[in-house]
Amino acid sequence: MKVFRDTDAVLRWAYAIAQQPICKVSDAQRAMAGASATNKSADGDLSIQDQHGQAAMIRGHVEALPELLSAYGWAAYSWEDSERKTGNHVLNTHLAAATGIMNGQMRFLLMRRTIEFGQVRCLSCERIAEKFGVHKRTIQRYEPKVKTAMQAVTAQFFEALDPYFQRSGLIR
Repeated sequence: MKVFRDTDAVLRWAYAIAQQPICKVSDAQRAMAGASATNKSADGDLSIQDQHGQAAMIRGHVEALPELLSAYGWAAYSWEDSERKTGNHVLNTHLAAATGIMNGQMRFLLMRRTIEFGQVRCLSCERIAEKFGVHKRTIQRYEPKVKTAMQAVTAQFFEALDPYFQRSGLIR
């Protein structure tokens, strides 16, 4: 079993590994042999099939969470467009009720900014303001409401997953 430093690393890996093919055409014969000393990956004793199995277990646990929390998992970690769109929709609907911000696109971009903060694709307040033709202070006034609501969802999400991943030995 692969061990990670924290729940965020577990989820980033589990959702990324699902996008990798199980075997290359050139390695098909070796891959069909199953987990053996000649079929180890660079990650240690786990074959690519074992890694996909472990990732499926992790994703299954996320999908068993209540709808809002699993939607956060999809919006924040999934590489699949349909899962990410579903997660974004559920979170955006929740934020509409929690923040009272009527402009759905602005609320959505602020939500994505909170999820992607610190990443290259994260939109600045200035860029969001340009999209809507408003002053950046308008965006900066709404951002704390979205950020507070998202932090509450994020905290619930990790409170639900951390104990499970610690008990199962996935995180140290």
